[in-house]
Amino acid sequence: LEVFADRVCLKNEYRYNDTTLPKGSRLVSINNIAIEDIFSHAQQFVGGETEILRQHTVAARFPIMLWAVFGLKEQFRLVVSVEGEEQLVYINGGQNWQPVNPLPDAANDDFVYYRLNNHTGYLKVATFDVSPDWFESFIDDTFRTINQQNVHNLIIDIRDNTGGNTDTATYLARHLALAPFRMISSLQERLNTDNRGLFNYRGNKGDVLKEEWNEWQTPIDSAQRFNGNAYVLISPVSYSSAIVFATAVQDNAMATLVGRETGGYANQTAQGNLFNLPNSELRAYVATRLLVRPSGDLRVRGVVPDITVTATTGQIQAGEDADMLAALEHAELLQR
Repeated sequence: LEVFADRVCLKNEYRYNDTTLPKGSRLVSINNIAIEDIFSHAQQFVGGETEILRQHTVAARFPIMLWAVFGLKEQFRLVVSVEGEEQLVYINGGQNWQPVNPLPDAANDDFVYYRLNNHTGYLKVATFDVSPDWFESFIDDTFRTINQQNVHNLIIDIRDNTGGNTDTATYLARHLALAPFRMISSLQERLNTDNRGLFNYRGNKGDVLKEEWNEWQTPIDSAQRFNGNAYVLISPVSYSSAIVFATAVQDNAMATLVGRETGGYANQTAQGNLFNLPNSELRAYVATRLLVRPSGDLRVRGVVPDITVTATTGQIQAGEDADMLAALEHAELLQR
């Protein structure tokens, strides 16, 4: 599913016997429950600091959410809107719906690089949760290829990247940097019983400590780094260290952000404190650190792209990547 501010659409086209659900079909209701009500209620049972982030989490877990929250399984009465006309489709568990023109297996890999045209390369980084050694080797090989191809524009896709290791995000950023930079500008930490230090020298419970971040990163060797126009595609799903990467390249003028505002906040949290609730004994996780983006902007909102993209219904139905097209259009303007 693809979630937008005003609709939920099928990301792919599906077919069973003579029935086809076109790509871009808007979901209206399932078993007489409006799709808006499904998402509004189901998001209460998932994590995420914003509504748009929770909605995308529901979409990613949609089949199990229908069963766990609404008890829906096996039999589905689906109403979809296709080019403005509503259609009723009955689906049951015995039917074998198949995607039409599915993406090649390589397109589903977490790490992909290929050349879009003579001047533009595309690098997909779908996670930072990977061995740093492997990632560094992959990035070194990829940027060596990019430079050999004499690519002028590089599009880095982190739209499906929910985070992972900050070290890997930092290593990628170093390949775009022309000068020393910081991934964050400062750190704020709330003290609790576990992080106050020996004899509680750091302060009292509840105190918030603020410190400047003095770890400066150096650009990778000039023979390896990319010196052209870099674009980073972001979406509401981009999260955690992917957000740290996005703010780092934006605030340090390494790349142009393209796409939609992230669902997670631009200033991410870290260093979770684990404890049991006193009555239920449920395990709770509460972050104790706030990582402030390089610009120092403390506004509570997602990462706002430099080029905001809103896909049209026609683009969705045609299978066009609106974010990619926007980046390519901007790159062409720079070359004129």
